[in-house]
Amino acid sequence: MDLDKVQACWVYCNLVKDMNDDNIIAYYGIDKKRTRLHDELCTLFKLEKQITKKYTDNLDKIKFNGTELYLLLLKEKNLKEVDS
Repeated sequence: MDLDKVQACWVYCNLVKDMNDDNIIAYYGIDKKRTRLHDELCTLFKLEKQITKKYTDNLDKIKFNGTELYLLLLKEKNLKEVDS
């Protein structure tokens, strides 16, 4: 398990959960940070944003669990590599 990827997933999940808990909608500094973290996830997993968004846009379904997000993105990465 790649700890950098797991940590990035947890940081992203926690930020989005905090945004939801505080009812913060597109607060510039936080939204900019969320976008940067999402881009980092795409880079770490070598996945297009469109693929990652199906998970990052629905974090409530995995209860903002960074490990679960990691496993889902890892699965997508592996599927992509098999298709290549």
